[in-house]
Amino acid sequence: MRIILCGGGTAGHVSPAIAIAEELRETTPKSEILFIGRTDGGENRAVINAGIRMETLTVKGMKRSISIENLKRMKIALEARKKAKDIIAEFDPEVVLGTGGYVCWPVISAAKSMNIPVAIHESNTTPGLTTKLLSRKCNMVFLNKKDTASYLPKKTKVKIVGNPVRKEFKKLTREIARKKLGLTNDDFLILSFGGSGGAQIINETMISIMEEYTSKEKNTRHVHCTGEKYFATMSKENKSFSKNGCRIKSYIDDMPTYIKAADLVICRSGAITLSEICESGTSAILI
Repeated sequence: MRIILCGGGTAGHVSPAIAIAEELRETTPKSEILFIGRTDGGENRAVINAGIRMETLTVKGMKRSISIENLKRMKIALEARKKAKDIIAEFDPEVVLGTGGYVCWPVISAAKSMNIPVAIHESNTTPGLTTKLLSRKCNMVFLNKKDTASYLPKKTKVKIVGNPVRKEFKKLTREIARKKLGLTNDDFLILSFGGSGGAQIINETMISIMEEYTSKEKNTRHVHCTGEKYFATMSKENKSFSKNGCRIKSYIDDMPTYIKAADLVICRSGAITLSEICESGTSAILI
């Protein structure tokens, strides 16, 4: 099978695409897979680390208002659609599947105009704007939950499949994960994050928790992921806590290891994150 996967904006859009690619590699080893993401997307590192061929498009999300800025962004989207056509023509896929994010629009709309079967997967209960816009064009819309269908046009073809989860969450044991991170049996690891892009209020709260609690507790380890755009402002705290069992990171490339190794996860309730935590069986405080 020759398939193009597309998505981006957050790890929640990229992780299911990687999970799908892993399944295809296992079940149909001769499959050829291309991923199309957004230019300069930090989440693209996970695709590269998974050894998946990648192309990128320059796209920006639309604001929900009429403005000159939106006209500029529409022009960028149309240019991205033209480039997507060239990429699709060169790769010649049998199907194109999107996993969320505004990069899906130029890719899926281009593929549809070329009479290539297209589909999209929606991980959230309430579908995003991209899914709503593309659902009429798709041959199939794959859903995590049945309730999501009520938000889509009545004639949309849907199939309930759940959320794809990367195989590392199933294969990696807690013991191996903790060994990779250098943890002892006595260490209690707290992992916290506000999604791949970060969240300011969660960052501020976790810094307070590090100051008042985790940096003072023997055998307590605390890793917090800030998101890249927030990391620079927290570099001072990063240095001051690193000697006391706490560590601040801008981005976590190996999330399966950290979630599997953790005794407690504190995080936002993103759909893919919830699926990964459920698969890992790790205790969590969800925001």
